[in-house]
Amino acid sequence: MRDIGANIRRARTRRRLTQDDLAQTVHTTRQTISNYETGRSRPDVETLQRLADALGVELTELLDVEPSADARRAALRRLCIMGTVTLVLAGLWAYLHAVCLRQYQHGDMTPLAAMLITEPLLLCALAWTLLQALCMVTRLRPRRGAPCWVRPLVRALFGLCLATLLASVVLPASGVILPRLYGGRAATAALFFLLGALLWLTQPDAGP
Repeated sequence: MRDIGANIRRARTRRRLTQDDLAQTVHTTRQTISNYETGRSRPDVETLQRLADALGVELTELLDVEPSADARRAALRRLCIMGTVTLVLAGLWAYLHAVCLRQYQHGDMTPLAAMLITEPLLLCALAWTLLQALCMVTRLRPRRGAPCWVRPLVRALFGLCLATLLASVVLPASGVILPRLYGGRAATAALFFLLGALLWLTQPDAGP
């Protein structure tokens, strides 16, 4: 177990909180927080839990306890599943891209429509997979301590963007919706990559 005080200080500075800010949140004094961070005193378990909640981290991060073998296996399993999904989508996108080059000249827009749907989903899955891979080899972790409405909101936003994308591609009369809402293909790709990152960051059980 490493220095608990250093872990508290690291988490506090990452959240851009002063010692006074943290002290007010956990109902203690700035001097007490300073004593924790410098190692002059150590908080008890109840205080550590309050500090973890205030800093938006797991208690184990302040204690610097290594994740259990079961947790690491579960995280690796999620990485393998999403990695497989990403590879499948990448293969599908590459195939559709090749078909589009041939079929577009004959006026067949179906492969193009399928590719325009597959591409944002690929980037969304890629963002999730990359963050999960980083989580396995670094201290990067999903966002803890967020309000309960954040995760449903992100999922609803993803569903709304996906529904709009489908309508823009599938419905001929709505062909102008996609450029107007997303600013074109590049902006659509960036939006779904960001949504993939947000889906990972707001999923508490993503990391080990």
